[in-house]
Amino acid sequence: MRRTVQLLSDLDELSRLHAGALDLYLRPVDLDELLTAVLDDLGPGGHLIQCSLPEQLPDVIADAAVLTRVLTALAAESQRHSPPDSLTLRMCRDLTETMGGTLETAAAGPGFAVTLTLPAASRRPITPSTPSPTEDQ
Repeated sequence: MRRTVQLLSDLDELSRLHAGALDLYLRPVDLDELLTAVLDDLGPGGHLIQCSLPEQLPDVIADAAVLTRVLTALAAESQRHSPPDSLTLRMCRDLTETMGGTLETAAAGPGFAVTLTLPAASRRPITPSTPSPTEDQ
């Protein structure tokens, strides 16, 4: 029953996405924090998930809730070892593309590998703070 409800939810989200009715809040997102939320969503147990990230990973421009959904769905799908053409991957690819990114999959042993690319958030220059009037006295 739970899988049926999730399937219906995914289909509804895909139809809203393709109709242009999905509102996004694009902002800089810290992937370290987001990945922690994804692992919490998955819960204990399951198969090993290997995640390769660059050491100096910048924030990315994304909708945090949508990206969390994409990464959680990808991780859950990888735990189920489903083929790379399943409905979940289609939804994840479409959601990623609406945030200006790309999602590519490739067979890797019994499972599959996913490469998700999003635009990097620009680093804001550090500006010196102006002293408050009480600091000048």
